[in-house]
Amino acid sequence: MQKLIDFYKKNKLDVITGGVAAIIISFIIVMLVVGPGESGSYEEETTSSLQETSEDIVDSNGVVVGEDESIEKSTTSFTYVNEEKRLYTTDGLRVRNLPNTDGEVIGGLEEGSRIYTTGRCNETGWYRINYGDEVGYVCHEYLTENCPVEAPSIVGQAAILYDVETGEILYEKDADKKMYPASLTKIMTTLLACERGKLDEQLTFSENCKAVPYDSSVYGVKIGETVTVKDSLYMLMLVSANDVGVGIAEHISGTEAEFAKLMTKRAKELGANNTSFANAHGYHHENHYTTARDLMFITLAGLKNEDFVDVWQALEYTVPATNKVARATEIKNIHRMLRSDMSQYYRYAIGGKTGFTDDAGRCSVTTAKKNGRTLLCVVLKSDKANQYKDAELLFEYGFTYK
Repeated sequence: MQKLIDFYKKNKLDVITGGVAAIIISFIIVMLVVGPGESGSYEEETTSSLQETSEDIVDSNGVVVGEDESIEKSTTSFTYVNEEKRLYTTDGLRVRNLPNTDGEVIGGLEEGSRIYTTGRCNETGWYRINYGDEVGYVCHEYLTENCPVEAPSIVGQAAILYDVETGEILYEKDADKKMYPASLTKIMTTLLACERGKLDEQLTFSENCKAVPYDSSVYGVKIGETVTVKDSLYMLMLVSANDVGVGIAEHISGTEAEFAKLMTKRAKELGANNTSFANAHGYHHENHYTTARDLMFITLAGLKNEDFVDVWQALEYTVPATNKVARATEIKNIHRMLRSDMSQYYRYAIGGKTGFTDDAGRCSVTTAKKNGRTLLCVVLKSDKANQYKDAELLFEYGFTYK
């Protein structure tokens, strides 16, 4: 021991220098092996932080309600891949202005809502969507490719539900089966009158108008009575007047037979290739038929015509006095989904036409609007108890696609 002490005293400077050098060398070796810090690189820390921000706190209904405030979040440097998809919400969730729970809530979506994604955040997995006039982000954990809302069961033998804005068919049932349209025929009659005639022109009802079958739905026009084309269209559609339909046909084509040919020709131009018209009003005829899809095509053409839309959406109308009727006549639309005074009233319905014969059953074509979305619904051969119920069930199903 004494020898070591004597050696240290004689070589003190060399010993200290060697020790310091050993410490420095050891430190360099550790830095090379471990790297700067215990948690890895800065890039890894950033990725970890971004991943943590997608861990939402949700309530029992799956709605994003908050986040763990103890997590340090990063809201910058997000990257996206374009990913256009149609998805559905499996639960209620919030829409935010950033792709994680840092984002401010700008709205919400109900279960079963349909959305279109425009991109996906690489860091969090959240989807980017257009939400009104803004860009929003929704959590991927509550989205699926299959709509969780089941389509309804209806009594009508044929039907179709169409989204006017997106051009999508949301539901169909035997939509291409040939069926009798009854008074839904008058949709085509009205469209042709709007396209071919001038609404301020005068038309005169002939004896043929009084010769429609005794069990027809009629207005009760008088032979030689004169009205404007505009007045005749409201009479035709609101009270489903077969006698007025004959008058319109004769005014435009000379005879009802020639007008029926024009109706069929125009239908095919609109893509309604499984349609044949034999008259202007829909009274039963073996060669007078259409399909739910064809009626959709015909009605869509009408909805592009402003004059048609005015008649289509009218709840009531005042027919002025004529050369045969001394006083004005108030008429109301017989489509019960449009009438707030009827038990079948549907508050989102904005227009439509109904029809009935023994062979056609209860039929309807209706449009409804909710939250800026317009749907068109055709139901053929339902029954009296379900004519309006079928349409309402389909509308409620369609409006789950937000």
